Amino acid sequence: MKTAIYIRANKTNQIAQQLFRLFAQASDKNYEVALKNIYTDSGSSNRIYRDGLVHMLFDANNGEFSKVLVTSYDRLARSDNVMKNINTELLINDISIEVVG
Repeated sequence: MKTAIYIRANKTNQIAQQLFRLFAQASDKNYEVALKNIYTDSGSSNRIYRDGLVHMLFDANNGEFSKVLVTSYDRLARSDNVMKNINTELLINDISIEVVG
């Protein structure tokens, strides 16, 4: 299954920690993760206009993957409105979100 990884963190070491956990999950489940489908952002998750997120949603619209791995929903958004917009965009494209705790 073609899978994307989305990471949002405030510190560089948090990016590495999330990436390790998400790649381990992808490997355990035999998910296919292309390097071009790893998206990262830093800073606030209350904005939908983050470079990595916008790029991920663009690729989602182009059928690049069918699943997104995140370590927590709040990595995508902390605001209900922003999360609703992201979830709607992914659902329109039949893309699921899998949280790796």
